[in-house]
Amino acid sequence: MNKPALPFPRTYWVIPGRFLAGFYPGDLDPSRQKAKLLLASLWCLLNTQSFSACVLKAVNLGGDTDTTGCVAGGLAGVYYGIETIPNDWVAALPRQEELRALFPDFLRSLGHTGA
Repeated sequence: MNKPALPFPRTYWVIPGRFLAGFYPGDLDPSRQKAKLLLASLWCLLNTQSFSACVLKAVNLGGDTDTTGCVAGGLAGVYYGIETIPNDWVAALPRQEELRALFPDFLRSLGHTGA
């Protein structure tokens, strides 16, 4: 599958005057502070090549791992597509029937009218 191009080359993503792709894991602080959490999640997306690599990198940064993994996973899911989520990860989700039943209502609440 060809993934969509980022709006700018990876080296041009800038957060307050610094190139985001040029950060190293030790530069990041994936805490509950929203700006730092988003920075860490974006860094994971920009420094990996797949959904699973992004999520694994996020949770391995340390700090608030479940929240960082969740945000990075959401970004990676949007970027790489739902079909790139590993099947065994999906199979491990609890209450799948309830989630599948609620999802169409969620899409409608966002104004999605497609199939």
